[in-house]
Amino acid sequence: MRLSLLALLATAIALVTSCTSPPDYPDEPVIAYQSASRLFMNQGYGQEDSITLTLSFTDGDGDIGFQQTEQAVNVFVRDLRDDYERLYRLPFVPQRGITNGISGTIDLKLYQTCCYVEQYIPCSPSLPEGTTDEVRYEIYIVDRAGNESNRVQTEAITLFCTKP
Repeated sequence: MRLSLLALLATAIALVTSCTSPPDYPDEPVIAYQSASRLFMNQGYGQEDSITLTLSFTDGDGDIGFQQTEQAVNVFVRDLRDDYERLYRLPFVPQRGITNGISGTIDLKLYQTCCYVEQYIPCSPSLPEGTTDEVRYEIYIVDRAGNESNRVQTEAITLFCTKP
């Protein structure tokens, strides 16, 4: 008798916890800037230095990312100094369960960029020793339906224009 009462109680708890409401996110993606792996990097054109930006996101209809065969981008990272935009692509997120609302984090690897110091050509190797520049990025994403997220900005990132 006691064992069947415990089994009934366990079943009732399982039913209650499995009937929780799905998240109620808007259809448009919502992002929040979380952090940068560090707030400095060396200037340059290549991939010798980089930082990783972490964002959190929600999307009510869960249509973030593209299949590998689709030629599309959906993450836009704009350098606020010169409006240059770097384009990224999120992987396809398959539908799971009855609801499509999803949330998670996105890590973006940003490679080095040039210093823009008055009177010097960008990425100039002849800058005075110890010269630095500062860059901030604006980021937004677009889902498959074309819904654009809010825009977020990073903290100031220091660029070492000459090797420290």
